[in-house]
Amino acid sequence: MHSDRPDESDLQAPWLASLPLEPGYQDAALVIVHQGRAAVPPEGLAQVLRFHADGQGGWIAAARAVQGRWGYIDSEGRWRVPPILQKAYSFSTDGLARFCQDGRWGFLDLAGRVAIAPTYDNAQPFRHGVCAVQVGKEAWRIIDRHETTRSSEDFRELGAFGANGLARATPRTETGSAPLHGFVDTAGQWVIAPRFRSARPFGEWPSTAASLDGNHHGLIDAAGRWVLAPHYAALDEFNADGLAFFAEHNAWDEGYGYLDVQGQVVIRSGRHLSRQMACGVVAHQPHGRGFLCADGMPLPAPALSFGTDFSSERGFAVVRTAAQPGHPGGGGPVPALPAWGILHPDGRWVPAPAQLLEPLTDGDGWLVAPQPDTPLVPFITRDGQTAYVNGDGAVVWRAHYDGQQVALLDADGTLLWRSGVQANCWPPRPFFHSPLTDHLEGLQTLDGIVPLAHRLLVEAEARCHACARGLREAEPAADLAPGADSDPDPGARTLRRVVYAGLSESHSGPYAFLAAHLEGVVKDAHAALAQRLSARYGPPVSAPPGAAAPPPGGNAALGWQVPLSQPLAQSPAGPEDRSGPQALWLTLYPQAGARDGEAWWEVWLAASAVQGMLAPPAPAGPMAPPPAVPAHAHSHAEDEATSRQSASDAARPAAAARGPWLALMAGVAAVCVLATPHPLRTWVRHTVSSVLGRPSLG
Repeated sequence: MHSDRPDESDLQAPWLASLPLEPGYQDAALVIVHQGRAAVPPEGLAQVLRFHADGQGGWIAAARAVQGRWGYIDSEGRWRVPPILQKAYSFSTDGLARFCQDGRWGFLDLAGRVAIAPTYDNAQPFRHGVCAVQVGKEAWRIIDRHETTRSSEDFRELGAFGANGLARATPRTETGSAPLHGFVDTAGQWVIAPRFRSARPFGEWPSTAASLDGNHHGLIDAAGRWVLAPHYAALDEFNADGLAFFAEHNAWDEGYGYLDVQGQVVIRSGRHLSRQMACGVVAHQPHGRGFLCADGMPLPAPALSFGTDFSSERGFAVVRTAAQPGHPGGGGPVPALPAWGILHPDGRWVPAPAQLLEPLTDGDGWLVAPQPDTPLVPFITRDGQTAYVNGDGAVVWRAHYDGQQVALLDADGTLLWRSGVQANCWPPRPFFHSPLTDHLEGLQTLDGIVPLAHRLLVEAEARCHACARGLREAEPAADLAPGADSDPDPGARTLRRVVYAGLSESHSGPYAFLAAHLEGVVKDAHAALAQRLSARYGPPVSAPPGAAAPPPGGNAALGWQVPLSQPLAQSPAGPEDRSGPQALWLTLYPQAGARDGEAWWEVWLAASAVQGMLAPPAPAGPMAPPPAVPAHAHSHAEDEATSRQSASDAARPAAAARGPWLALMAGVAAVCVLATPHPLRTWVRHTVSSVLGRPSLG
């Protein structure tokens, strides 16, 4: 009888598209795409595990809805099991999947029907017709598909069964010492006695890592015989390529590698060797700047400045080339300038199409992880949209945003799916090519620098007038931004950071190439802001003399001398020389720094008095000596202190002239305090006050 049902081996599993719904990628829509159709259930999807053929020509996968509960869904977006489960896993080779409901574990089949009711405390996946289930505290046993108990004893721990029919187990004993591991068969009989302090599951391979003391690891076979005597400090499980990562004792720069199931070392490398091998390729230089093949030979690839690990889902790695002359490779010459592209396990490099700007990153700046069975990588396009590219560099899907909705289109522009209407539905922002405006602080646009400069000048002038009157504190400026007068430290408003670009400690290693971009962005921002200030205040002066000193590290300062709107008033203490410039310095300067792996680039704007504008006049007459102190008024122990104090007093004006002198010096000191960055202000305040012999300058 002829069947219209296609051969399952010829079917392509559904793919998944994760579409950001706002610029920060804090919210996304997960769309199932299969055979030219796209679907999302009304509940929305937060995660979908690998799809499995259901034996009836369809597909089924465990999925988590946006509200957090799990269920099982098909390729059309229909729930086979509604999202009411606490947890759900993919199907094992036996066609059963574990799920948890109301704290109890059970199994369902590929049709979505419950095969074993949820009655167990925990469960391992089915294999060879059996699985391990937990029936109490530290009590595991083996059951079959009919829930018949296959083991004559319970175990403290019991793992998943491997291809050889063995599962790692720990006997249920009360020795009080550390547990020992062995291996049992599907009937619960000990095949390898429990004598190991640590042991890895066999998985798909004939040998596995084990250790008698927990410190020296070797390989055993299915009979418990040593294939490789205990030697290594660490030995991982075998990966899909049949290789296991190892680390030797006291290893630092060297002593890392991979060995095969016979214990033969096939890769030996240094401390940057990755534990993540896929497609027979592994990174061995920091942050994917070089790769090794499974035979230990270097992957023939262009020089790289960054690379992801290879992905079994995609079948390739996403890389960024380093600056280099043309490199003849399988994908054609590599451009001299750095470029993003795709690296294949054979070393073939495929450049990203010219219309693509950079790979899509998540809200923390990391490249978006691949979706199950989906061999695509999302890129931000140069026109600000998103495209999904395959290993040959061809665009398969496009995501188009209009501010209210996002539409998923195929390569021909045919609509596959459209989101609901929502606010701020714009494409994600570039991370590696961040625009200048993303780094502004306190400014919506570059043009906002002029109003900010005006506010700082008004504040600085108000304080200069207060200092000239001999007051310790200035009144808040009348036209400051709303809420500014509630600032606990109003003096800080004369100094503002207006541009910031930083490279975090976690990003500074893998994204070291980003430093040049960020430095250039800040340099461009400094020039653009200076241009706008010059249009308002005239040509600037480089490294302006007499301006308030910028924080440590400041350089390339530009200054504009801005006249006071009102001349300084006469101090109550007496007349002063006002022949100097009645003006303020408006200063714009960049600075950069690095600490503890972080790096940053900044631009600051400051407003301060011109040096000498508040200088005190020369004393009116000769200084009078301090009054003599009778010898009997103090002890010998105070002589030296009194002598030092007398010398200090002699350097000050006589009592008759000290009033005006102190008033003017307090004014100058107040300006110095206000021009000092906030973290140092308290120290400067107390130091100047002690020198003047006055209470704190406030």
